[in-house]
Amino acid sequence: MAINSADFFELASLAAASYAYFTDFSDDKDALLADGFSDTQADAILANWSTVNKGHQPDTASGFSSTLFQNRSDDSYVLAFRGTAGFLTDIVGTDVGDIINDGLAIEQIVDLYNEWLRIIAPGVYWAAKIDVLHSETLMLASLSLNQPAKDIYMAYLATRNDVIVDLPTGVVKTISFVNSDVLFTDDRKTGLGLHDQIMNNGLTVTGHSLGGHLAVAFTRLFPETGANALTINGAGFGALGFNAFSPVNVRIFFSMLHGASSFDPLII
Repeated sequence: MAINSADFFELASLAAASYAYFTDFSDDKDALLADGFSDTQADAILANWSTVNKGHQPDTASGFSSTLFQNRSDDSYVLAFRGTAGFLTDIVGTDVGDIINDGLAIEQIVDLYNEWLRIIAPGVYWAAKIDVLHSETLMLASLSLNQPAKDIYMAYLATRNDVIVDLPTGVVKTISFVNSDVLFTDDRKTGLGLHDQIMNNGLTVTGHSLGGHLAVAFTRLFPETGANALTINGAGFGALGFNAFSPVNVRIFFSMLHGASSFDPLII
């Protein structure tokens, strides 16, 4: 659905609702109440929205979580990404370790990529995984005390289209692809097959803080969906200062995941 002023409150409410833990065995209202929503707030959300069966992705190893909601009136969809929740995984690992140092939430965006494919694929899909490039990592480590040589090597890495430099650890990573039933042992092994239903009825993405960062990433990864994004205090991408390589990381990362070459400000 196209975002207008009347949608802001509902989308912000769904961004907040994405913090709840929806399971296949619990009532949606109980999940919202357990997350701190009042009875009135929960009823207001569920009067217009329902969670899609198996459309909730609980925390992955990276801390990623999202929920797919469907509008009860027009059948449109909203994919809401949970923001920062855990201290070590989200604040230390993702917010500081990835977004501030590396320019983007590397691990969580890869999980986002796989989650969308899980939602739309009718069966096994081609999932993304992060691999460590050991020779490049060892080379970078060997130059840690020689800043001029390190700068030259970093400049070389910037010319490649298959590397992400994770700082301050100095680990050099890449992305490869494998069948989902090989990579996962949980519900992510096979898809839900919702591509046509979602494309026919419309999709919006939303999130707060880290979730807003993920929503913006979604629009660059999957521009063909036509999804608009509403972000609430969303974190940005590729800020200079802590890591001058971070804008390079952003460019190469989205390229490796076959995303658009830039962000579209008209849909964010």
